[in-house]
Amino acid sequence: MADVPVRATSDRFLNTSNGVISHPYLKTCKEEEFVKKVTFAKHIQIRRGEETIPTSTFVLTFDSPTPPTQIKVGYVKLNVRPYGPTPMRCFKCHRFGHERERSIEGKTLYVVNVGR
Repeated sequence: MADVPVRATSDRFLNTSNGVISHPYLKTCKEEEFVKKVTFAKHIQIRRGEETIPTSTFVLTFDSPTPPTQIKVGYVKLNVRPYGPTPMRCFKCHRFGHERERSIEGKTLYVVNVGR
């Protein structure tokens, strides 16, 4: 453009989407097996006492604004559900919308009625 070099890049967050897949077959799969077809794969695990147990659920990140409706894993077609991340939660006061460092527990809050 008028002898001015122009560089265009895609936005890393706006051009990706997340989806969830689950199947008993996936319990033994590794995250690395999915990275061939998707941008990122996260294997959901649960903790029982000190032991971490892998579940049959994966959260996948796709390189498109919307996730596909189905994905083929081996010979199995799996439905992709939309992923909604858990809200930010404070483990000090157990309220949503802030983290422990910004907790207002123990501070006095004043309610002011204006125009009474």
